[in-house]
Amino acid sequence: MTWGPKISPDRVLYEFDGPCIFSRSYGPFNAIFLKIDEERSRSTFIACFITEKKLTAIAEGKVSVRSAFMERDKISVIETDHLLKVLREKTFAESGLSMDVLPSSGMALFEHYGRVPDVLPKEDAILSIYYRGEGLSEDRMSFTRFATLTNRTFHFLKSTFLPPKIRAAAGNYLDINIAEPEFGSLMFSVEGVEFNTEAASRSKNARDAIDKFNDDLLESRRKRFYQDMLKLKDASAVTGNSPSLASLSDRIDVLSEIMPRSTLGLDEVQFLFSSSEGNERISFNTTEASALAKARDEIAGQPIRKNGEVVEINTASQTFLIENDFGRQTTCSCGMDTFNELMRMNTFRLGAEVELFGDFTVRSRRDLLDVHQVIEVRPPSQSDE
Repeated sequence: MTWGPKISPDRVLYEFDGPCIFSRSYGPFNAIFLKIDEERSRSTFIACFITEKKLTAIAEGKVSVRSAFMERDKISVIETDHLLKVLREKTFAESGLSMDVLPSSGMALFEHYGRVPDVLPKEDAILSIYYRGEGLSEDRMSFTRFATLTNRTFHFLKSTFLPPKIRAAAGNYLDINIAEPEFGSLMFSVEGVEFNTEAASRSKNARDAIDKFNDDLLESRRKRFYQDMLKLKDASAVTGNSPSLASLSDRIDVLSEIMPRSTLGLDEVQFLFSSSEGNERISFNTTEASALAKARDEIAGQPIRKNGEVVEINTASQTFLIENDFGRQTTCSCGMDTFNELMRMNTFRLGAEVELFGDFTVRSRRDLLDVHQVIEVRPPSQSDE
């Protein structure tokens, strides 16, 4: 590629003692230039072509500056004088430079944008999940790590999008349509949620459950997830227990599978939500993820409210199991008098929705709630799917 005798900017995105990041038109195409070195009267730039969509996204802080230079075989290295007259140009390979000359991962055009993805999110995605970490590069990654993140992301999305009853009856037939996964680090963008109705046709329970799933339910679940993420983001910055954490401890359980930690090689996870008003980004780094996990453990032994669906009643031990909205089960122990009172209620049976108050203990398989008070019991017919 010949960049012309002079690379005069059409649009300056960032400058410091002269243009440092700028774009220039070449007929119907745009190119972006990034200054990587300056010595006396000479400057060195890297350049490549860029779409108007990505150029705008960089300017608006939706994607990193690095994102423009992900394909090294399409990068040119240009040396200019102080007037930006081209002295010589090479391909990136010929220059002998490494990718270390690029801006760091997640660096936005301006600092106030915060850390942003290195790949452009899909504008109309239901939800995008972006992983950043060691070994998740723009050109390669471990297949084992890719498979692990893919499997955990699918399990997480299933818990997020499907209510328990639909998940139990038809979860095995769930299919989530995603855009092509993008490296640099790794992004999954959900474009649709559907079921394999042909395979599910052999099960009446599955068919009935699938019939209850629609776009309104999906959007309701997505909005609830968004609101929970906002609360968790606020809580992760609070020293000590936050009042909202007790009610969100189950959400933290589900999130723990994909939250950043060293064993997964992740140092950040971002959730990107699209709406008519644009994209909203909520991110968690390793420090915030550790703070949430610690706070969740500290809830143990404290009185909290707990909601769930009754999935098992054991008269011999005078206990019952409830399942939360994400499939996590809790053993409820309430004493003989309270248990007998519940059994006399017409509303208390399998499938009933209960709201309880008691001391909560975190356990590996099933948590334990020592019930002090039964706040509400709703029969199955009134349960919300």
